[in-house]
Amino acid sequence: MRYRLVSTANVVHIVYEILLYVWIIIGIWGLFNVIYHFHRGFFEARGFKLYYGFILVYKRTKKIKPLSLYRKLSYIHIPFFVLAILTFYQSMITSIFIRLGLSKGVPAQLLIPGVNITGIQLVYFVIAIAVAAAIHELMHAYTAIAHGLNVKSIGFALIFILPIAFTELDEEKLSKASTRAKVTVLAAGPSANILLALLALFLLSFIVSPYGIVVLDTLPGSLADKYGLKQGDIILEINGEPLTRSLLAKYLNNRTGVNITLKILSNNRVKTITIYKPGNVTRLGIAFTNKPVDQLINMFGLDTALAISFIITWLYLVNLGLAVINAAPLFVSDGGRIVYEVFKNKNVSHAINLFSLLILVLGVAPLK
Repeated sequence: MRYRLVSTANVVHIVYEILLYVWIIIGIWGLFNVIYHFHRGFFEARGFKLYYGFILVYKRTKKIKPLSLYRKLSYIHIPFFVLAILTFYQSMITSIFIRLGLSKGVPAQLLIPGVNITGIQLVYFVIAIAVAAAIHELMHAYTAIAHGLNVKSIGFALIFILPIAFTELDEEKLSKASTRAKVTVLAAGPSANILLALLALFLLSFIVSPYGIVVLDTLPGSLADKYGLKQGDIILEINGEPLTRSLLAKYLNNRTGVNITLKILSNNRVKTITIYKPGNVTRLGIAFTNKPVDQLINMFGLDTALAISFIITWLYLVNLGLAVINAAPLFVSDGGRIVYEVFKNKNVSHAINLFSLLILVLGVAPLK
């Protein structure tokens, strides 16, 4: 993923970028409002409705056909749901230890559009959210139908720029179903997301190289700027060794002055530059990402290869996050509902949900 550079110029650029995107989105919504006003019947006949000028809802009430042989296969959702729950507790507890200074690493962070997700990354993020939400809700719907439960409607909504999906189950029939059926239906959504996350992670192992980084931006006045590094440069080696993030950090964290020789692919030409890094400087001053594999770059070009790696990375992150949050017992989540179905005791279920909520808050909140 991209590492942002922090400077006054960067902050101004980020604010300008956010405002530009906001005005573009407002303009698109304004145009759609005009079209919707004059063709309301056309849209509503096809299941679309516009609320408050910036909430577009599509609802399908037509009966969904069940998938043959899926009922027996649907029980595979339960172990993957358990995997998602374990991932939630492991990641949150690890994050708490890191925030307390008891362990090293990067703590869990909230992804906030417009704050730590901007520019083209915001587009990839929204696409990943749309895919993850749609798969999540479709899996709930098809699993319910496979177990003989009614689905009143399925659909999606676009709230300004945030896409969401929904499945409206027949709650009366769901309440009368067996515990096994209810757990399977509720587990299907998080399970689908964890499976998609694993698939994306598998694909990333083939399209992202373990060596080399791509320069996405440089900070004015930094070492990178001084020695001529620029956007699109691919750093292949450092002091004769294939470059990795950890190796780069090792040299940059050296507290004595050191020469760093970089082998760089720039404009399809390989060149070597030697940078003197003072002991009091620990950054090159670049925003960067891992290099896509050479086959992908040769086939599509660097920009397209980066776009492919970014979208698959976001599909991994978003599906993993959605699976973990929905599997966690958090009162209104799928996991929260499953706890009530399994334990049948409100006090025990309340306690489990409250404990999970506390773990979540401590895992993402700054403690130091």
